[in-house]
Amino acid sequence: MDMIHVSFGAVFLSIVHALMPDHWIPIVMISRTEKRSRTETSWITALIAIPHIISTILIGILIGIIGYKISSAHEFVMRVTAPLILIVIGLIYVALDFKDDSKHHHKDYIKTDSL
Repeated sequence: MDMIHVSFGAVFLSIVHALMPDHWIPIVMISRTEKRSRTETSWITALIAIPHIISTILIGILIGIIGYKISSAHEFVMRVTAPLILIVIGLIYVALDFKDDSKHHHKDYIKTDSL
């Protein structure tokens, strides 16, 4: 895979990851509650972000190594079985969604007698 594509994907994923509300709302709420300045909040955020980034990178490397080892040992599973399992699970979810469609009804609570 081209390194530019991997780099672009990593940057895009990190931006989307950082925008997730559960990553920044607690910090903002605690800072407001304790009446911290923006400078203090920025330093605390950096202090929290550094171990988060390092641990995420280490987990990614570990999963990559495990995936590489498994893929070379179980090529059939990686090329055929895993995609088929994902397709079957997707079809099951679609079928369940159509089956349970009758349970999702909204009632009209506006009284027409008073109009």
